[in-house]
Amino acid sequence: MTNSILSVCFCTLIFFGHWKGSWSVGKVVAGNQQANLNNMRYRLTSLVKLTSKDLRSKRQIESYSLKKMEPLEKAKELAAIRAVDEYVKDNFIVGVGSGSTIVHAVKRIAQRVQTEHLNLVCVPTSFQARQLIIEHKLILSDLENHPQLDVAIDGADEVDENKVLIKGGGGCLTQEKIVASCAKELIIIADYTKNSKHLGENYKKGIPIEVIPMAYTPVSLKIKKLYGGEIGLRMAKMKAINLPYAVV
Repeated sequence: MTNSILSVCFCTLIFFGHWKGSWSVGKVVAGNQQANLNNMRYRLTSLVKLTSKDLRSKRQIESYSLKKMEPLEKAKELAAIRAVDEYVKDNFIVGVGSGSTIVHAVKRIAQRVQTEHLNLVCVPTSFQARQLIIEHKLILSDLENHPQLDVAIDGADEVDENKVLIKGGGGCLTQEKIVASCAKELIIIADYTKNSKHLGENYKKGIPIEVIPMAYTPVSLKIKKLYGGEIGLRMAKMKAINLPYAVV
């Protein structure tokens, strides 16, 4: 099954409310209000966060024309550059995540392939990531041919002080988790606006939950019964590149 098919095989539910427990694999465990979701979070090997205040290298600034960019975009690009430079090595199989920050990571991967003649294979988490890989003339593969990855690079919607994430705002949560689970290391790149002390402080768009279409209503009812709050079904927006896409 191709990534383009997978990308429309899941519904994205958005939960607005207060979780009364933390999620362990397969069941809900009583706890505090914090959304500490094992089913929907990533345990990070490394968290790469770099703000525009961390500009250190004149060569980097000139090379990537960062002076012409807004501070937030500078932060995103610098974080992506650092992640790729520190964690992507020759002969690596690389999982490529989704989101606006990943555009900068793919650009940097392509630059290193061209200048350093690296032999890299890229496995996308979404149709949009796949198109980015093709656009930058990188070697494209999938988990069928490369089920074990050396590293996966992805973004996040929010990161708390314990490096627990909210993921899935772009509608690719299931595929991102599958790719991440196949990687030896998961590197999350995030700008300073994604930082928070507790999940939900800054990210106000709800918690993404992906289900297959036939489970949309039953899952919505069960979540509402267990936690209250509001459940909504949304169309995917703010993709990595401007392509028609919908979560149905």
